[in-house]
Amino acid sequence: MSDQRDILADLAPGGHIRAAINYGNPVLARTDPLTGAPRGVSVDLAVRLGQRLGVAVEHVTFDAAGKVFEA
Repeated sequence: MSDQRDILADLAPGGHIRAAINYGNPVLARTDPLTGAPRGVSVDLAVRLGQRLGVAVEHVTFDAAGKVFEA
């Protein structure tokens, strides 16, 4: 149990995780045309990870992979 708490403290020290969503690859992520929310495989994986960890997910969006790397 202690190991799980340590991992959670490393991954989500503020009680949530931040997921970089790269809109530069529409196969992995895109904007929902009706809501403007991020959608796609990258978003689904981030949400699932948050669920497994029991924490909220904050999507941080970028329009290119290089910008994700810079951030």
